Amino acid sequence: MDSFEWNKIAGAVLGTALFVMVVKIGTEAVFYVPPLEKQAYVVEGVEEAGAGAGAGAAAQKEEEAPDWAAVIPTADVAAGTDVAKRCAQCHTWDKGGENKIGPNQWGIVNRPRGSQAGFSYSAAMKNKGGMWTYDELFHYLRSPARWIPGNKMAFVGLPKAQDRINLIAYMRTWADSPAPIPPPVPKAETPAAAPGAAPAAAGGDAKPAADGKAGAPEAPKK
Repeated sequence: MDSFEWNKIAGAVLGTALFVMVVKIGTEAVFYVPPLEKQAYVVEGVEEAGAGAGAGAAAQKEEEAPDWAAVIPTADVAAGTDVAKRCAQCHTWDKGGENKIGPNQWGIVNRPRGSQAGFSYSAAMKNKGGMWTYDELFHYLRSPARWIPGNKMAFVGLPKAQDRINLIAYMRTWADSPAPIPPPVPKAETPAAAPGAAPAAAGGDAKPAADGKAGAPEAPKK
């Protein structure tokens, strides 16, 4: 095959590529669809695309943990048992149970983080330190990857707070003696009235006197 034939083949390939490019650009211009501001359909348990790890962690920190003294006694432990079935592929929670993909969870509530014997924890989990308190479990189970970035747990998490409460109530039974329930959260007190403040008079607003003391309501003019 001479050089003229090769030139024709190369020209045909380049021409086709240019034609495809022009069609693509023209199609995008004619049928342009603006990007959605938010997801049209939200899949439960999956963070929105584009939300960074920092944004997810910040959102979780804004979620208040419940008053455990109030919610644990009323939690549905049977429902927590059903939620725990999602964990059975990776964990055991019987006393002396084996480590699987994840560590055995017996005695997990108030246990030091990364302390299960014989399990190889990620550096992120070991460096986190601290205890698996009720609050920590509540936040972590919402989204493990965002609460402790870099840990090995691939579970997407439990977005519903009640599912986590029920599960933690069940997790509390994985011990010879269930972990103590934290004390009740103190209720905010109603601000006391300022000293010397007079109550509002019924049937009309009290008019302050010249010396700054509250006076009697002004009599209606005839």
